[in-house]
Order: sequence, then C-alpha cells, then structure tokens
Amino acid sequence: MQKKKKKLYPLKFVEGNSLLDSDSVISNGFLAENSMDDVIETYLADLLGPKVLEYYRGELPVTVRVIDAEQPLPVMACPDDTTARERYLVWGRPFLWYFSNVGPGARVYYGFKEQMSAETLYNAVVEGKLRDKMYSFVPHEGDSLFVRGGMPFSAEGMLKIVEIAGNSPVTYHLEQIPELGEAMDILDYSPAGGVNSEVGDCHFVVNLRNISRESRVEPSAYDSFIIYVCVGGQALVRTNDGTEYHVGNMETVFIPESMEDFALVPAGGKPVRLLEIFMTRLDEPVKDSYIDDEAGDGHCHGHHECGCHDHGCTHDGHDRRKS
Repeated sequence: MQKKKKKLYPLKFVEGNSLLDSDSVISNGFLAENSMDDVIETYLADLLGPKVLEYYRGELPVTVRVIDAEQPLPVMACPDDTTARERYLVWGRPFLWYFSNVGPGARVYYGFKEQMSAETLYNAVVEGKLRDKMYSFVPHEGDSLFVRGGMPFSAEGMLKIVEIAGNSPVTYHLEQIPELGEAMDILDYSPAGGVNSEVGDCHFVVNLRNISRESRVEPSAYDSFIIYVCVGGQALVRTNDGTEYHVGNMETVFIPESMEDFALVPAGGKPVRLLEIFMTRLDEPVKDSYIDDEAGDGHCHGHHECGCHDHGCTHDGHDRRKS
C-alpha cells in the first residue's frame, strides 16, 4: 500500500542571496533539509498545481534572488523562450527587477539610446564603451523593471534588487566577445522606449501588495503555487489551524497549490509590502501583471478576481494613490 503523503504547509528556506531556486533548502517543518527539487519530485501537482506541473514538466518555473549591485554588473542579455528552446532545450529567462533599496551612484541600464547595428555594438564592446550606448535611468525605491528576452541590461551603484526570473541557466555576457557573437542575432537593437514596469511576455505574474490588515487568500483560485517576498515590514502567514509562519523583511515563503485558504497578517499591526508571484493560467494568453493593491475587503481570490478594487501602480512603478 502506498504511504499517504503528509499535508503540505508554507515553506521557508535557508537564508542566502538566492531566496528561491531548484536547489533551495527548506528550513521549517517535516520537509526541513530537503531541496525544492526533492519536494517537487515527491509532491508534484500538490506543490506546483496540475497545469504548472504539466506545462513545465516538473521543473520549478521561477527563481527569486537578491542582487547587491555595489560593483557594476556585467552587461548581459537573456534569450526568449523560442531561442532558448531551439538552441539549448531550456526555457528563456525574462525577469522583473524590483528595486528594494536605492542609494548613491545607483543607475540601471536597459536597451539602447538609439538604433544600433551589430557592427556598432561590436565596436562599442571592443572600445569598452558599451554602457555609453545604452539607455539608463536612476530608479526610485519601489520602482520595477521588466526585462524581456533580447534586451541588454546592467546596473551599478548602491542598489538592492529583488529579481523574479524564469528558471533558466542561459545568460549572455555581452562584454565577452565569444558570448556577444552567440547573442548577436537575438538582441533587440531598437531604442528603448522608456521603462517597462509591467510583466510582459512570460507566464509568471507579480503583484505588489500593500497590506494593512488581515487579508485572506484562496490558493485554489490561482491554479498555481504562490510565492511571497517581503520587501517592507514583516508578515505572518496564518493557517486555519492557527499556526503562524513569520516572514521577515527580504524573506520568502512558498505556498503550495494544494493548501487551504489562509490569512496574510501584518506583523505587529504595522503595514507590510509583499511581492506576490504565481503562474498565470497556462492555457490562456499571458495578461499584464505588475499591480499594486491595498486589500480593501480583506480578501484576494486571484489575479483578476481581487476584491480590493484598488489597483494603483502606474507604468513607471510609482504608486499615485492619494492618502
């Protein structure tokens, strides 16, 4: 007789800059000391959700990490899904950067200032002037940037970035000539048309949630696991049996798809900011997805069924709501 699997619960992880990836080690409960890959292999759809499991063939679809950009990051680019699957048999790596802390010298590079050619790009790399050709901006704390496949990117200065990315190993370092050559035909050479803060052509959704009082969440409405990253304050995940899981600033908690409804609670009664990440319904077109919401009725039932009726994140990542 097959042994009955134990009931899943909110998963926390051993601390590190990689807040969540396939190798992340669970730190709480009976699954402690197991990696995410181990738990996926055992719990399958109960952990990821049936559609996510089928679509991603048992792989964790997204990763979450913290980047400190005190030293300039290399200028990089990632392939889109089509290129990554044709060349490397892996998924592409679109990602969202959320700027958690911004200090002196912070600057983000994204795409090009003006139309480029492969020859101009190559010469800029050889001359060490690639960043001079790139569109750049100084972010504000709480801003976000979505980077799709083929877009060059970099950052420098006092920046703490939360990165939510497709789970893929492929990234091109454009200042290294061999990798530049490999990436030449997949790059977007057009001028960057401003800063895109909404998640675009990919299957994950990122909501920015400002929570000032208890808010109930029903995982079954999402058709996916849910990840919460605390980016301001502290939160509690309270299950129906009264168990509380503390989520401190810059900590992550993974909610299995099979979990019952639960409550998100601001710890100590102080408002908390959470990034909420889940996979969009994979048999439907990808929708827009960087949303800032204040849980107005205390319930959130899914991306398009949120009960708050207060979605105030503008395209530049700033919350324009009046207090």
